[in-house]
Amino acid sequence: MGTRAVEQEGLTTQQWAVLGALSREKARGGMGIGDLTRYLMVSRQNLSGFISRMERDGHVSVAPSGQDRRSRVVTMHYLLKMLENMQRLDTERHAAEDAD
Repeated sequence: MGTRAVEQEGLTTQQWAVLGALSREKARGGMGIGDLTRYLMVSRQNLSGFISRMERDGHVSVAPSGQDRRSRVVTMHYLLKMLENMQRLDTERHAAEDAD
């Protein structure tokens, strides 16, 4: 069900991994780009591409770090929409099963 919800939003597996990293309790205030590259074990160049598309599509927000203005912090405000989609898909699946 999660895969279907992700696909309906046009997210790739890599973008889903970014959302997963950002949804952890430890990342509540966001994660720096360097921290994300280490956590996801991807190159900075690859992550930049993911993040740019995700920011463009409204999945994440990128802002300068309050501690170091040269660093950027990525935060997530998209999880609730994903959860809503999963709940909708689950409801539709149950309705289809009940109709059978």
